[in-house]
Amino acid sequence: METVLESDIEEQPRSREAQEEEEGRELEEARRNSHISPLQQLLVKLDMTDDSCPESHRINSADEIRLLAIADNFRCQYSHLFPDRKPLLLCPLNECGVRKFVSTTLRPTSPMYPELFTWEGCASFVADFMSLDPLEPPIDLPRYLFSPASVLHTQRASCFEFATLLCSLLLGTDYDAYCVSGYAAKEMCLLDQSLQDCPLLCTNIQSVTSELETQENKYTVKPPRDLKSHFVAQQEKKRQQEAEAALFQKLEEVLRSEQQSFDPLRGLWVHCWVLVLSGSRSVQENFFIDPLTGIRYNTAAADFLGIESVWNNLNYYVNMQDCSAGCTIQFTRETGRLSLMLKLDFILNEKLLFDLKEEEEESWVFEMPRSWVSCITISKKDLETRWPGGQKVTRYRGARLEKFSPYLRPDETIEIIQVMEYLFCSVHRYQTLTADGIHEMEFSNGHVNHLVRRLVSSGEMTETFENRADFLSYRRVVFGRHVQFSEEQVNSEPDIQLLQVVERFYRNRSKPASEDVAERVFLVTERRIEVTYHLEDLRFIPSKRSFIKPRDSTEQKKERLAVEEQRWQQEKEKDILAPILIRLDNTQTLSVEDAKQLHRDCLAEFKQRLVEHANLIRERYDKETQELQRKQHWYQQNQLTMTKQEEEGYQTFCSEKTLQISVTQRRLSMHKEAAPLKYRALDQRLRQDPRLAPHMII
Repeated sequence: METVLESDIEEQPRSREAQEEEEGRELEEARRNSHISPLQQLLVKLDMTDDSCPESHRINSADEIRLLAIADNFRCQYSHLFPDRKPLLLCPLNECGVRKFVSTTLRPTSPMYPELFTWEGCASFVADFMSLDPLEPPIDLPRYLFSPASVLHTQRASCFEFATLLCSLLLGTDYDAYCVSGYAAKEMCLLDQSLQDCPLLCTNIQSVTSELETQENKYTVKPPRDLKSHFVAQQEKKRQQEAEAALFQKLEEVLRSEQQSFDPLRGLWVHCWVLVLSGSRSVQENFFIDPLTGIRYNTAAADFLGIESVWNNLNYYVNMQDCSAGCTIQFTRETGRLSLMLKLDFILNEKLLFDLKEEEEESWVFEMPRSWVSCITISKKDLETRWPGGQKVTRYRGARLEKFSPYLRPDETIEIIQVMEYLFCSVHRYQTLTADGIHEMEFSNGHVNHLVRRLVSSGEMTETFENRADFLSYRRVVFGRHVQFSEEQVNSEPDIQLLQVVERFYRNRSKPASEDVAERVFLVTERRIEVTYHLEDLRFIPSKRSFIKPRDSTEQKKERLAVEEQRWQQEKEKDILAPILIRLDNTQTLSVEDAKQLHRDCLAEFKQRLVEHANLIRERYDKETQELQRKQHWYQQNQLTMTKQEEEGYQTFCSEKTLQISVTQRRLSMHKEAAPLKYRALDQRLRQDPRLAPHMII
């Protein structure tokens, strides 16, 4: 089929060298300005250096270069005529960093398996087989659009790549399918189904209801007469109806609050989905398919908020109408005329969006190049595995659905559905973890101490163990209640008094029962340890031992304290002459000249240390002052163009620097005041030293 495109000026095809140079510039600009996922960055890096990638992925043919020129010309005219509209998705980069037109990214593929012969099977497979990579940022079009073969290999894709893969499969099965670029609700863009009911629950309820209806038969034997009170039954039925009405009202309020949740980006979330038009494969009416979930929607569904463009493997169309009220999409093909009409008829019955008709004068006819995408291959293993990793978890309103591939689990389970008692899948817990409450913690098997469970209350802590090397199974610690006697200790941390520790052990068969400890009790306040051993065979009374810790003697305690105090005094006193005495050969007898020289050297070294310390404080003061001056100079130059955050940061910086400068200046003044006092104190101490005192008498 041919595509009719009109241009005021027919552009000549550019050379391959110029095209490659432009593609390199586009790629560098995209790398600097785009926000793509780490997976896409890795794929681009690998594919750019991989020569095994097909040539159609890395190089544009002459027809593709000509098509890119046409698309660039169309984009320039479109942006000039409609400057307020957002840019269109025309030529994104593929996994090799090469610009490709979106229509050539679609490759109609006919599946080999009957499960994919219908749109339901194709949509279900694409939704299950792929994982979503949300757009970053969510309000902009993606700069990269990977081929369907590539996303099938990685099983990760954006919504545009989801739609491209699904549309390729639908076109291969003779559906009149199109990719739609537009705007949708936040929940649809993020694949959030937490506000929807689980479809399996609705199916189960309908099946149970139908079974009950089929069981009714007028020829069945009548049951015996019920002798219960009809009044009591009516009252019970009335109470049930009132409870159901209250529950229904509560659900209505919850649903209303959910629907009224504020979304500041409503109408701006970019999304891509699939449009299937009537006429092919016995399709009676047009409908949308969300490729992320595989669910069919009416073209007037409220979740779809606007359309920018629509394309298939043959043509590209732009929406020229206002999308503020939703839309109904129709596609008509007039017989006997070489024209395509894409009509978006809104609820308000506005005029047609756009009509590409064959003009009477000559127009430039260009045939769409063939798709550059490699063959889309879906194996039988992919159909069986179905989900990434063989499993998938979906959260619905009040339910959690898990699906597994066949033979993945040992019990061969393929579906697990958990229905929550509460609507928001909440779990009851205490409002506040008070001091007198019980705090229970459970640990996994990988805990270092093999701890399984811990119960903590105000006065005790109980721990349970399993598979320990020392066979410890139970530990209970009892603490004493802290009593505060004075108001001075209000803000101080209370001392925890340990009263009792009870430990229990499993039986160790490698030891005799009389030597294997079964229970060990530490009575801290009584200074006693009680040990109970395991029972021997044919015995009824276990062996026990008691150990008492003797109290320390008063005299021994005083002697120990005296020795410790003497050692502390010796460590406290340091010999200030030791570094200087090392220089002399004979340190036992000092002459008068040696003593005076030691006195002068010691004072000189101490004075030098005082000067170095003062210089260090001065350098810190000068550094902080210069940084503050540079920041003030920068503020004077950029004062008119600064934002509020920059002004707040400048004020914070100035306050911190001013504080540091004042503290440094204060330290310098304190050092200057204390230096003479320290110098005189050292001089007096040297004169009183027993080694220098006899020679320092004037």
